[in-house]
Amino acid sequence: MTNDNPPPARINTFLPGAILAGIWTAQKLNLSMPAWLGAAFSSLLLFLIANKKAKNYVLEQPVKRVSRGLFLLTFFCAAGTWTVLNTSGNAASAGPTPLPEEITVSGVIQQPPEIRTNRTYFEIRPDRSPGQDPPPFSGNVMAVVYWAEESYQYGDRISLTGKPTLIRAGSPASYFRYLRQQGFGVMMYSPRIEKLSENNGNPLFTLIFRLRALLLEKVYRIYPAPENALMAGILLGDESRIPSDIEDAFQRTGTAHVVAISGANFAVLTWLLMKMIHLLIPRWWGQLTLIPVVFFYAVLTGGNPAILRAALMGSFTIFGLTLGRKTNGIRSLLWSITAIALFNPGALFEISLQLSATATIGILLFKDPMRRLVTRLLSRIPVIPETIQERIVELTDELLLISIAAQIFTVWISAAAFHQISLISLFANLLITPFQSIIMLGGLFSLLCGMVFEPAGALAAAFVWPAPAFTIRAVRFCAGIPWASGYAGISAGTAWLIIGTLLLAWIRRDRMRQWDREKLAQRGLILLFFLNILLWKTALELSDTRLRVTFSGSAASPQIQIRTPQHQIFWIAPGSTNYAAKDMLTMHWLETGRVAGAFIDFPEKWMRAEFIETTSDLPAHIYLNGIHPQPGLDTAANGLAQLKPGFHLQAGTVGLDVPVTYLKRRGWQVHYGNLHIFIPMGISMKNIQKLGREDLIASANLILLGGDDDILEWEKYLQKVFCGETQCSAAPLIFNYTQYGEPKIYSDGQKIWLFGKK
Repeated sequence: MTNDNPPPARINTFLPGAILAGIWTAQKLNLSMPAWLGAAFSSLLLFLIANKKAKNYVLEQPVKRVSRGLFLLTFFCAAGTWTVLNTSGNAASAGPTPLPEEITVSGVIQQPPEIRTNRTYFEIRPDRSPGQDPPPFSGNVMAVVYWAEESYQYGDRISLTGKPTLIRAGSPASYFRYLRQQGFGVMMYSPRIEKLSENNGNPLFTLIFRLRALLLEKVYRIYPAPENALMAGILLGDESRIPSDIEDAFQRTGTAHVVAISGANFAVLTWLLMKMIHLLIPRWWGQLTLIPVVFFYAVLTGGNPAILRAALMGSFTIFGLTLGRKTNGIRSLLWSITAIALFNPGALFEISLQLSATATIGILLFKDPMRRLVTRLLSRIPVIPETIQERIVELTDELLLISIAAQIFTVWISAAAFHQISLISLFANLLITPFQSIIMLGGLFSLLCGMVFEPAGALAAAFVWPAPAFTIRAVRFCAGIPWASGYAGISAGTAWLIIGTLLLAWIRRDRMRQWDREKLAQRGLILLFFLNILLWKTALELSDTRLRVTFSGSAASPQIQIRTPQHQIFWIAPGSTNYAAKDMLTMHWLETGRVAGAFIDFPEKWMRAEFIETTSDLPAHIYLNGIHPQPGLDTAANGLAQLKPGFHLQAGTVGLDVPVTYLKRRGWQVHYGNLHIFIPMGISMKNIQKLGREDLIASANLILLGGDDDILEWEKYLQKVFCGETQCSAAPLIFNYTQYGEPKIYSDGQKIWLFGKK
């Protein structure tokens, strides 16, 4: 008995998957090092026993399958052990770290400063000399300067003095989360800057960044505005001069991936360069010459970690494809992701890595089948000569199919990461995708001509210019449609479930075509079973008359849902975006409650204005940044148009109060029967004492603390006030909801049920 696919080939494919699964699991499950180590040794021992028995057989036997499974399990556990070993040192420092009011940090500028219209961004790597005290944080420094008295460049050593802002990991869409993933530990706004010395960077990088500056200057000279800003973003990763209205239009239409060099965009460009190099060097080794070019271009466009990782994955894929099979390209891609994850386990959760990986997989899997489909469709038109058909297929492949294949998976990653999906994205992408290859390859050609002889570059740019001009105008047109963009409420898990389902369906497509009626009936019954579960779940929720308090979002922008026994829903959401706010007010499928009120604070004023203008059906009890948008209505039971101390809202048997405020923060109380919940929302215990509101703690059964609350401060206060020498009496229960994954609190007014996972 033999296999069509030999076991070594399958092992070569599944082994990196097992390692990646171990790295991912170790970061999701809170297992200790001894547990992972014991599992690794146990699986290794079982593998050696099974493998010894498997050697007695020549043909495929169950013991051989067990041996291969234990082999993969051994690497799974070993990867988990490695991950815990590498991340255990960071666990202690994952929580809030107190920083002084002012610090002085000296270091070298790591990237060319990003100069925007009204501010400049500096990336500083702090000096960590053996004779000096280490800085009170980990990672690099992001400095934001609104007015720089002199110019700075890569390699300058500067000194920064100012107030530090600790960067904590927030939601995947959070800017701080993005900075944390890029290796930043602290931000400093408007620090005092002193230049200490120059030319402290890598000499090779200094030359490359000087070349980048010359190329940027050339782009802005040979292309007119605003097309020059778009070309600078696409070709060299410089988005600093893109007008805000154009940038917003790309965001609204789901085409932001074409604005700058991202992981997905870099994968598409690498594939286009592969096709071009194949025409210039039609030898089997020709594609390998592209690998140094890919890394050089990655550094030229800024050299940030996301692009360097995309270059590494692209190089592995090129190497695998050079061996002659598409499956080798997929295996090489998996091994490159594995190497990146072993070096930095947290990279698996970075959006840039996920986008570049899924874009490459999409191209490898779907480009050739789509090309064959186009060939078959054209072959049915006999009036078109065969040579012209082949040319049309080549142009379609280069201009359209590569970009579409790259977006089949990446659209779900983007929707889950940024909680925004464009309802007109497919149409907008179909409009502009045929011109992206012209922009990339034609833009690079015009730059090369411009560096040799500027008039020649301007002439080449004149032929390329219609492509970015049409792209901007098409995106603006699509963004003007009222329903162009909407909030995407899918989570990262849902996005990967969709991707996994699509991938599994594609891999098993041949077997799915062979399903007979009996198998179809079986799968229909399974589908009806899950539908029945959903219906029963909805019915049980309707019969549940307990108070529910559910937490979601991030520590920086939490979302608290309060659902009354009468199925009225109230939202408390400080730091929310307008897209998230719209989703809160939207009724979803099988939703059993109705939104009766929302208390939303937007970080930017324009978000509040845009939300009011674009949302027609507002609940009666809605407050945006503490103010009711329609004060003429009956805003609350006591008629208050602002959220201030004394605000009270009675929703059936549940009462909502704002008993205390401090600066822009508002504490909340929830009353139901004998249950009294106090949510300080970042107001410290010292400030509550300063305001003379210790009675809020004394009357509470449960205190809910979030990411901005100091749990040690609260525990010390409760220990001091409610505990004697031997025991504590009538002390409220503290629940730190940032330690749990979307925790839920249920109560019937007497008992409390707490649900959540560490």
